[in-house]
Amino acid sequence: MEKIVRHSESYADGIEGNRDKGGLRNRTVWGAGVLRLRELRAPKNIIEHESRRSQEKLLRLLREEWNRTFSTGVAYKEFKKLMEVAFEDEGFLETLQADEECREYVLAGGEDEGYDDVREYVRDRKAGIADPENPYDEYSLLADALVRGYISRMSDKAYQYVLNINAELHDVRRAEIENKIPELKERFLAKIRLWIKEQKIPITDDQLDARIADLEFDVMDPFSSRYEKAMAGCFLPSTNHVVLASSNAGAYLPHVFDHEMFHAISGRTDERESDEYDEEARLDSVRSGVSFDFLFSEGDQSESFKLIRRFSWLNEAITEGLNVALNSGENYEGVYRKERDLYELIRTSGSIQLPESVFLGAYFEDYDPDAPANVPKWKELGEAIASAYQPGFLVKLDQYIEKHGIQEAIRVLKSDWREIVG
Repeated sequence: MEKIVRHSESYADGIEGNRDKGGLRNRTVWGAGVLRLRELRAPKNIIEHESRRSQEKLLRLLREEWNRTFSTGVAYKEFKKLMEVAFEDEGFLETLQADEECREYVLAGGEDEGYDDVREYVRDRKAGIADPENPYDEYSLLADALVRGYISRMSDKAYQYVLNINAELHDVRRAEIENKIPELKERFLAKIRLWIKEQKIPITDDQLDARIADLEFDVMDPFSSRYEKAMAGCFLPSTNHVVLASSNAGAYLPHVFDHEMFHAISGRTDERESDEYDEEARLDSVRSGVSFDFLFSEGDQSESFKLIRRFSWLNEAITEGLNVALNSGENYEGVYRKERDLYELIRTSGSIQLPESVFLGAYFEDYDPDAPANVPKWKELGEAIASAYQPGFLVKLDQYIEKHGIQEAIRVLKSDWREIVG
């Protein structure tokens, strides 16, 4: 592997090659693979197999959101909206009526304690009694039934209806967000250029222009974004893509956009296979901001590797801290609050207080083959943290978080940081 710089020809070629191989658009809509199989008129058994896999993955996702957030998760809310739209489709309703599992639930209600009111509602509907005060309706019933596991899966035909409806909704939302991106980008860059002028961040206008020159944007369906662990959005260094979930169409869109743009303009270290005969060599980002990716061979199998990511929590803390500061006039309180709290404690809990500038220097630093240390600002940050605590403290903290979680690391730093190093 060889390290390359972002303004090099090798970097530009690597980005284009990754985009050709990445197929990001194929991942932007939930169930896109199943829909493509149908369009290709693939064998029925293959379609049914992929359909079941897709449904099971969706149900796992929704159950996770249900258990974690008591049905208030974004994916669960999106699914209820989708069911509401689906229930306006007569073909979907007819398909559900023909689906034995679905009909059994909608006719009988659930068996859990507290479902008496659901059963009463279903009986009233069957008798033609409409109660405007009753909060239950068909799409909520079906959404809850799916998430709680009363229906193992929708029939293949019903699932196809939902996939098509979701794809149509996503096309509308994608267009809305894509129309806003030029304005959002201009707004972000105007604020950043002012910061550069005021020397609030350690990059130049030329560096900023170079870092966004080949940047591209995609809008992803919220279900797919959670499959990819992208949540509200993400930045993909290997293809230089900012990805936004279409569930961000409201007031938080500018803040999500700005967060991902900070990732895009942060410093990078990239590697590419150096074999001159390999035209398919992949470009890999080994550092983005202050987050590092390491590949380790496992055991005696030299071809078996494990990816270890270090300091991603710190990277998100710095990124969102910048985002909050950039949007401070809009009463934006931000996300990643635990990570930001921990970052503040790292700066203030050692034998000396660490200035934010030493962290920002490392965060915005690009790999430089001509510099004595290649990434001198990162080295400076490591030495500063070692002086405030002890050598190797940041790695020990990262391992502690991996084992015990951020909340526990916050508690220990507030009492005695030496507990982290043992």
